[in-house]
Amino acid sequence: MTNEGSALLLDFARKDPIAFAMSIEDFSIEEIAETLNNLPNKLAASVIAGLSASKIRLLMSEVDAKRLSWLADGALEDVKVILVRLPEGRRKSTVRKLANGSQKVTLLRFLSYPKHSLGRYVSNEVILVQASMPTDEVIALIKDSKPGLPVVVVKKNGKYAGILDARRVLEGKPNASIDKFIDTVEPLRAEAALVDTMEVEDWRRHSILAAVDHEDHVLGVISRENLLSSLALAPSPTKTLDSVLAVFQLYVKVLASLVNSVFQIRSKP
Repeated sequence: MTNEGSALLLDFARKDPIAFAMSIEDFSIEEIAETLNNLPNKLAASVIAGLSASKIRLLMSEVDAKRLSWLADGALEDVKVILVRLPEGRRKSTVRKLANGSQKVTLLRFLSYPKHSLGRYVSNEVILVQASMPTDEVIALIKDSKPGLPVVVVKKNGKYAGILDARRVLEGKPNASIDKFIDTVEPLRAEAALVDTMEVEDWRRHSILAAVDHEDHVLGVISRENLLSSLALAPSPTKTLDSVLAVFQLYVKVLASLVNSVFQIRSKP
């Protein structure tokens, strides 16, 4: 393929990965693989996620270094779509072939929890700090980490202690104790049904909450935005959400609560 042709191909895939996937759907598996090899790994994963389930199963029927690189470098949501299209017996074995890292941990957790539970959608994009850590060490850790990551505090035994107000910590004195910056908001249970988690009152004050396992060890966090997206994709079998409209109504309910809370605070003398 000429350089000009490669550039046009790349531009089309970047602008609309789903449309690009539809345009190559009728290609042979060999032709699809060759086309994907001309794309960056992350973009290739987005295109694969847009293919039909049968094409994905055929494309991923053998797992070589290139196919693993698509899963390792792809956006998490795209990789999840690819994995659930594979036969159930091959999903975990495929992920276990990935190099150790946050992507592998998150995907194994996604496959381990039932599809209607919170644990399947938890993100491990979080900073964990010990409650006993000096504030200056916590500040250094936050500054050295990816900007905007939530900070969760754990006890010496590794169990959940609370969520840290990173902004106040950064604005505070380096030698101060972090105890006064910890919000002891209750964590979410990983085994809880997604639709039940939406009704937790703490969403009024927090856009992100921590999730813990049955022993109170921190698994990660989930944002209100991701929770709503997950509800749309995986409604509970016991409390079915009939449509995206129902999810939107839940969002409006939470938003209304947030607005009411703000007005109540401002109206106080």
